Amino acid sequence: MLYLTIGNIRKDICLTPRMCAWLLIGLIPYHPKGAKNTDKALHSAVATVLSPLRNLVITCPGLK
Repeated sequence: MLYLTIGNIRKDICLTPRMCAWLLIGLIPYHPKGAKNTDKALHSAVATVLSPLRNLVITCPGLK
């Protein structure tokens, strides 16, 4: 599973499930033991999930 959190979150909030400090953004495929190219498959899955962020334009002071 691939989760997303933003910023520094206090431990008491981060570890409490009802606070929703973590957001599930994707499920990574499971590979059985002994499977070949598991690293490549993992990187490909994460790249696919995060690909919409490549076209994101962020404009605010301090970012170039």
